Amino acid sequence: MEQYDVIVVGAGPGGSTAALYSDRAGLRTLLLDKDVFPRDKACGDLLPSACLEILGDLGLSSELEALAACRVRRVVFANETERLLLDGRDFTAVQRRLFDNLLFSAARQRVDTIEGVRVESLLVSEGRVSGVRAVRPDGSRVEWTARVVVGADGYSSIVARSLHRRMPPERLALATRGYFGGVRIPTDEAHFYYLRDCSPGYVWIFPVGNGFANVGLFVFASDYRGRGQSLRGLFQDLLQRHPLAESFQHAELLEPLLSWSLPLANEREPLHGEGFVLVGDAAGLVDPFWGHGIDSAMVSGRLSARAIADAVVLGASGGDALGAYSDSVHERFESSWHV
Repeated sequence: MEQYDVIVVGAGPGGSTAALYSDRAGLRTLLLDKDVFPRDKACGDLLPSACLEILGDLGLSSELEALAACRVRRVVFANETERLLLDGRDFTAVQRRLFDNLLFSAARQRVDTIEGVRVESLLVSEGRVSGVRAVRPDGSRVEWTARVVVGADGYSSIVARSLHRRMPPERLALATRGYFGGVRIPTDEAHFYYLRDCSPGYVWIFPVGNGFANVGLFVFASDYRGRGQSLRGLFQDLLQRHPLAESFQHAELLEPLLSWSLPLANEREPLHGEGFVLVGDAAGLVDPFWGHGIDSAMVSGRLSARAIADAVVLGASGGDALGAYSDSVHERFESSWHV
């Protein structure tokens, strides 16, 4: 059985970032994912400035520029009667299948990576998480041990179950999105539409290159319950109404719509335990106002590596040693979590 300093479960932006910074800190790292890259990921595809800063720190800015990405110059906020234009130069839009593969490919060059392996449970020794048990594509089982396990495996995280948390309806949002061609929108603008029939949520339109636009609907689960209409049905209806109808007059849906749940952030919850930490959606770090989570996933991935490295230097990996991680994430984001 191989022994690592860090095992990262999930190779999305949070997990790959955690792996890259763990390697930078000199930690022997294993990165696991149930999928094979490149793979699609349901998301709005809009990268806030924190993502770009981390890419620069990792030396990956030129790789992003090489992708079919759109630099956003203006952000448009609109409802049925008004429009507001703001500077949007802090954002870039790029398809997640491309962006996630960029980060994963960088991690694959520096740490041990295994794709197509599903983590089914955690190894526990003397009350502390000490590794993972996984299933390979051929059905065989394998175990790896580590000082610390990083849960970066999304909303349904196996690692997060160690905290026995339940996400109440008021802490959940729902989203659906599709890629469209032929949407009439400038390629350097990101649009948010706050409409009566999806209030307090919104419809977004983000051009992502190659003539495509990522178009989706974000709603709060507690507000959506009892509507009597499917999320996808509401989304498609909104696209046919003012003020969206004109932009979608000649638009074509290029792929089936995808829907997903978003766990909204709460500054009171611990993001660590005995021998493990949680990052990104596994930690429930989606911004409770905007609904974005790529930046908090990458920032938490970087912060997790720093905290783990400090703990390893001290020869510790228990909850007390890893508590600095939760504190650092809350300190970084708590001002934006109050809505």
